[in-house]
Amino acid sequence: MIADTKRNLDVAVADLRKACDSLSLQFERSDELPETRTLLGQQRAIDAIEFGIQIDNDGYNVVVLGQPGSHRHALVKELVSEQAEQQGPPEDWCYVNNFSNPERPRSLQFTAGEGSAFRDAMHRLIEEMKLAIPAAFEGDDYRSQLRAVEEKTEEEVAEQWQSLEELASGHDIAVMQTPTGYVLAPVKDGKVLDDKEFAKLPQDEQETIEVSIQELTDELQKRIEMMPKLRKQHRERVKALDRAVMENAVSILIAELKLHYESIPRILEYLDDVERDIVDNAQSFRQTETPALPFLATDHSEALRRYEVNLVVNNADSTRAPVLYEPNPNYPNIIGRVEHRAEMGALITDFRMVRSGALLQANGGYLILDIHRLLTRPFVWDALKQALLAKQVRIESPGEAYGWVSTTTLKPEPIPLDIKIILIGANAGSTTCSACTTRSSAACSRSPRISTTTSAGMPRPSTTTPGWSPGTSATASCCPSAGPPCSA
Repeated sequence: MIADTKRNLDVAVADLRKACDSLSLQFERSDELPETRTLLGQQRAIDAIEFGIQIDNDGYNVVVLGQPGSHRHALVKELVSEQAEQQGPPEDWCYVNNFSNPERPRSLQFTAGEGSAFRDAMHRLIEEMKLAIPAAFEGDDYRSQLRAVEEKTEEEVAEQWQSLEELASGHDIAVMQTPTGYVLAPVKDGKVLDDKEFAKLPQDEQETIEVSIQELTDELQKRIEMMPKLRKQHRERVKALDRAVMENAVSILIAELKLHYESIPRILEYLDDVERDIVDNAQSFRQTETPALPFLATDHSEALRRYEVNLVVNNADSTRAPVLYEPNPNYPNIIGRVEHRAEMGALITDFRMVRSGALLQANGGYLILDIHRLLTRPFVWDALKQALLAKQVRIESPGEAYGWVSTTTLKPEPIPLDIKIILIGANAGSTTCSACTTRSSAACSRSPRISTTTSAGMPRPSTTTPGWSPGTSATASCCPSAGPPCSA
C-alpha cells in the first residue's frame, strides 16, 4: 500500500518546471521588442492607479497596498511620472518682507521660472543700490542743495538776532553772547557800562534802562525759544532733501522692474512698498560718523537684505508637474520650518529663513509617502489632514500649531495647496486600514480615495504567449468612503 501511495505521488522530471518554447517566440533578442512598462501582470492595479491620479477633483487621493518586494514604489512612480508628463510645471512661490508687519512675511506667486528671475532681479537691484545710494549723497548736486538749505537756516537765525540787536540799539542796550548764554548791557557813547559806571548814572536814567532791559529780556527769551524750532525746520528740510534725492535714485533703479511686472498687481504693490521703505529709511543707508563701539556700526548691506527674495519653490528647470517621494516624512520635511540663527546670544529669524517642505515642493503635482512611516512620525498625520482640508500650507512649528508656544515668531502667509497624495503601505489585510481609520477623523472618513491592492502571485497561462513574462497579480477597487488621506 505504501508503494502504491508513493507511485501516486511521483512527479515526472519534465513536469517539475514549466519551460517556454523558444521556437514560439517571434524575436531573437529582447531589445528588438517595443518598450513596455517596467512591471507586467499588474493591469488591475495599473488601471486603479491611473484612474485615481487622473481624477481632478478634491479629495481623490490614492492608497496602494502590497507585499514588500512587489515593486509598489516603482509602479507608482512610473505611472505618476507618465501622468505628470502631460501637465505643465506649477507656479513658483517666494516669501518677501512684509514692511508693515515683519512677523508676517508675504507670499508671492510666479509662473514657473519667473520666481528665480524675480529673485535675481531684486539681487541686482540691491547691488545697484549699494552704489547708487552713497553716490547720490556724495554728488555735487546734493552738496549744493544741502548748502543752500544750511544757508537758509543760517539766514533765519541771523535775522532773529539782527532784529533783536536793532531793537536793543534803539534803547542803548547791547546784546552780548557769553559762555553761559546771552546778556543785555547798557551802552553809553558806544561803550558798554559795567556795574560801577551804571551806578553813577542818574536815578531816572537807571530806571529807564532797567525798563528797557526788562522788555528786551522778553524779546531775547522769544528768540532763544525760536532756536529749537529753527533747528527742527532745518532737520525737516534736510530730511525732505534726502527723501527727494532717494526718490529720484530709487525710482530710476526700480522703474524697469515695475514696467516688467505691471500686469501683476500683487508684485507691483510689493515693488511700491520696497520703494517707499527705502525712501522712508534713507538715513539708515548713511553713516556719517564712526561710532565709538565697532559693533554699533550700521551694516548697510544687512539693511539692504530686507529687500531680498526667499524663493521657497523653484520650478525653473521643470517641464512637468512635480513627482516627489519623501522617505522621511517628519513634520519639518512635510510642512516646512522656520530656521533661526544665533546673534549676540539670542536666536533671531526673518523671512529669509523660511524653508518649504514636501507639500510645497510637490504642490501642483504628486507626493508619494509610506503609510507606516507617516503614521509613526509625531504630529505629521494631523498636519497633513489639516493642510488638505484647508487647501493651504501654513509653515509653523508643532508647538505653534497646537498652541504650546507663546513666544513671538514668524507666521508666514499660507500658500494655496493643490496636490494629490499617494500613500503606499503593506498588504496586511485590516492592519494598515485599521491604523489609518483609527488615526483619522470623521471628516477624513468621508474623504474619497482610490484603493489599490497588489498581489505577490499570479496564475500562469496554460499556453505560452509571445511577449508575456511572469509578474504579480493585482486587485483594485474604488473606495469613495474609506479612510486617509483626506482633503474634504
